Amino acid sequence: MSYDDDVIHFDASGRIIGSYQDSRYDWVDRRGKKTTPEENPYAFSPYYLFRDGPKGDGGVKGSEAYYTDRMASWDPEKARRALAKFYSWGTRPEGNPQKTCQEAAEIYFGKGVKCVGYAIGINVSSGYPYGIFYVTDIPKETVEDTGA
Repeated sequence: MSYDDDVIHFDASGRIIGSYQDSRYDWVDRRGKKTTPEENPYAFSPYYLFRDGPKGDGGVKGSEAYYTDRMASWDPEKARRALAKFYSWGTRPEGNPQKTCQEAAEIYFGKGVKCVGYAIGINVSSGYPYGIFYVTDIPKETVEDTGA
């Protein structure tokens, strides 16, 4: 791991409750107690499958976040094509996550976009998974088309 490996979490009594250094997951949010998929497969904390850059508040610093469920509601046909190489309700990329996510981002947002991270999480209301694309350099016309 890189970037925020030295972050350690303490509870109210000062006891260490976890750190990024010894975690199996690269959590999206730095705050609070995290729930792993093993602890609760229907309500786990979002974590990165990959990221290329330091963490910001709730994402890869300098990027925009786009959730797969919202992408599907904005343009269902484009989302279907972009997420064709994803499984588990279109949230988990097949093969190399970085390569598959970059290809999907180009299909959905257009050439020139850069996918700098991808995370997965669970909608705790429904128990269904979602993916989060962290992208930069989105062509202006794409942002206008999606209404984002």
